[in-house]
This record gives sequence, structure tokens and C-alpha cells, in this order.
Amino acid sequence: MADDTPLPGIVITGASGRMGQMLVKLVAASDRARLVGAVERAGHPWVGQDIGTATGGAALG
Repeated sequence: MADDTPLPGIVITGASGRMGQMLVKLVAASDRARLVGAVERAGHPWVGQDIGTATGGAALG
């Protein structure tokens, strides 16, 4: 991508599942996309938590 091209924003649905967690880690580490959101069902313990630390990594903000 050109330096002035904005990165596509990605939202992961079902972020606490096995595939969702893998996608969170892959997108967060990518230099071609940016993680802009992670969605989980209402009442899930991860709601309101930083998705990076919830998946065992560094805080993503």
C-alpha cells in the first residue's frame, strides 16, 4: 500500500472464540490493516475489557 493510503479498519465478531482470538492477534500484528473493534455477546466477561489483554497479549487500547 502507498504510504498515504489509509489502512482498512477491521472489526472482529465473536472475538472470544478460537477463530476470533486468532483473527484479533493476526490483525493487531498486521501492517496492512488496523483493528478497530471486537464484538462479543452481551454479558460476556470480556465486554468492556481491552481485547489485546483478554486474548493474552499486550493492551491494544
